[in-house]
Amino acid sequence: MTTSSVTYSGLPFPCSRAGIELPADRIAVAGCDLEELLRLGRPADEQVRQIWVRRFVNEMHWLPVIEVLSGCCPDANPSAHGDFMAALADRDVPRIAHRPRDFSERQAWCFGLRDRIVPLCPDEDVRGMLAPPAATVLRRNGDVFFVADGCIAAAEEARATCLLEPAWLFYKAAIIHRGQLPDDQHRVMMHTRLAADPSAEAYLKLLQQQTMNPRD
Repeated sequence: MTTSSVTYSGLPFPCSRAGIELPADRIAVAGCDLEELLRLGRPADEQVRQIWVRRFVNEMHWLPVIEVLSGCCPDANPSAHGDFMAALADRDVPRIAHRPRDFSERQAWCFGLRDRIVPLCPDEDVRGMLAPPAATVLRRNGDVFFVADGCIAAAEEARATCLLEPAWLFYKAAIIHRGQLPDDQHRVMMHTRLAADPSAEAYLKLLQQQTMNPRD
């Protein structure tokens, strides 16, 4: 079976945007030629598409997660969100959207994202903020937006105070650094841990696990 793909950060991804008009309220896909993306088709085989869903969920960043954790939500902080979108564009951060073809595929996206998010967002209040965009994926024929690693620097450029917030720092520790944060951010987490913050406590457990099971 032949499938078309685009490579982001060294990883090949098939694209489902063929024949689908980009939504007017989102910046168009960047990082590669849009016309090329629009020509690419989704894998025809259902099992291949399931692998494809898991690959996106595990390898890229679901855009609402970054918006919520960085404090750049379009509803809660439209100014920061505008700055974030501009920073993504300035940095040419790859962004891509996928539209589920039916309810079962919407379920696959939603459940995959849920399983990925739970360990990355130990704060229940933060997970609650991600419920509406997850419900949109499940109940409507909307797009599932992902961004590449450059979104981290873009969010911090848009709202630098996120570097003082445990939920954001834990996500970075788990996904970007795969362990201990840089010294200044590590100190923020250690200080916040004294207030029994769930993200800071999860960070400490991450460090303890690394000590018990060091990587080669």
